[in-house]
Amino acid sequence: MVHDGDQLWIVQLHAGATQSSHRVIVPGVAEAWARFEVGDGLIALRSLLGVLPERTGVEFVGEVGLTSHIADLMRKAQIPTRFAISSP
Repeated sequence: MVHDGDQLWIVQLHAGATQSSHRVIVPGVAEAWARFEVGDGLIALRSLLGVLPERTGVEFVGEVGLTSHIADLMRKAQIPTRFAISSP
């Protein structure tokens, strides 16, 4: 938390470098991709990671902030992770 004399601010600092981009959270090659609906939440994602076959990446359907807990979980797991391409 930071206080500027008038207002209290809650801030987050991430000191590590990442290779995330607007389309990829964790770069890498996967033989298969498991689609994950972001709206299902963090608990469902953790469950998926517990049963995810080897060499399988995760493709997010929905919006995820690159500094979110979901993105951080994927970076720590080092599982290739990308965003699904929207259908027109």
